[in-house]
Amino acid sequence: MQACFAVTGSTIARQAMLEGQPLILSVIEVETIGAGGGSVAWESAGGLRVGPRSAGAEPGPACYGRGGTEATVTDANVHLGRVNPRYFLGGRMSLHPDRAAEALGRLARQLGLDEDRLAEGVLDVVNARMAGLIRQITVGRGLDPRQFSLVAFGGAGPMHAVFLAEELGIETVLVPHSPGTFSAHGMLESEIRHDLVHPYFARWDRMDHAQVGEATATMASSARQLLEDDGMDSSKGALSTSVDLRYVGQEHFLTLPAGKFDNRVLKEFHRLYKKTFGHSNPGELVEVVNLRLTAVGIGGHARPNGSQAESGTGEPYDRYPVRFRGRAAPTPRFRRQDLRVGQDVEAPCIIDEESCTTVVPVGWVVTSEPKGWLAIRRAR
Repeated sequence: MQACFAVTGSTIARQAMLEGQPLILSVIEVETIGAGGGSVAWESAGGLRVGPRSAGAEPGPACYGRGGTEATVTDANVHLGRVNPRYFLGGRMSLHPDRAAEALGRLARQLGLDEDRLAEGVLDVVNARMAGLIRQITVGRGLDPRQFSLVAFGGAGPMHAVFLAEELGIETVLVPHSPGTFSAHGMLESEIRHDLVHPYFARWDRMDHAQVGEATATMASSARQLLEDDGMDSSKGALSTSVDLRYVGQEHFLTLPAGKFDNRVLKEFHRLYKKTFGHSNPGELVEVVNLRLTAVGIGGHARPNGSQAESGTGEPYDRYPVRFRGRAAPTPRFRRQDLRVGQDVEAPCIIDEESCTTVVPVGWVVTSEPKGWLAIRRAR
């Protein structure tokens, strides 16, 4: 539960930052915020702050019992009963609720609160920060988060996701099988892909189609060789071309698919420009910046071993009070492997597995889906 919170989407960024250095490289756009389980809670000017400083894995949160003394997000979750100290990492590691309470108590006295209110305050602060990031990349770009589902993965994601959904008006939260290893599975199962770019500066109405065809053919030849170098059958590779366009004199461009470089691409540019920026100027001159080609090696990924759906007894393995919204409520705990396919579990409930804990407050229903996902939907 030490990973930072991240928000990903299907947007491809044309540049990225690595260790403070700019990279002109196509990457999936990822926004991150320092709000992991090890984020330290602290007092500043009489107010509660959480992160970005982290206790890390060593010494880690106070509840780890490895010498950490500062209250963290994980300590707050343990103190409120949301993390089972006897089933952490599937029971391979025992936590120390008393040390979490001591760390929270020291900070609570500075702020004039009791440990329970402070622990909930820590989670409220960190959830508000995460929700703010989601608003930034949705509402800030003209997207309504209520029209989307929230996919929660990583060690800490499913513990906070439903609370974020409540704040953002999202109706469905999806939790994949083994959320803590979801990113690793994605790397293994993703297709092999190469992106090539050829700088080509010309006004759209003065573009030399022969030169464009020659450049595209050269990129296609290079892409096939790259797939061969990866051990792929290049004849089975999927190649697609695109073009970077902008209005003459502007700095930024938009990337559009371009199977054929005809006026349909130009019309799509004006439409996409208006959708992105709220206005367009079809009468303005347009220029080409880059030609692009993407090569995908079909079948070059690991295959999942069938369905990951659970088929257990459907019964909770434990039940004890967990604090939600200022009150302690009797809450059943399920091992994820004990859920039955298609089983609906009414909240409040907590679902434990080796790589994470899924916390669901009152007002939601959890369904174990046939393909191994947990679908958490608002109760009707």
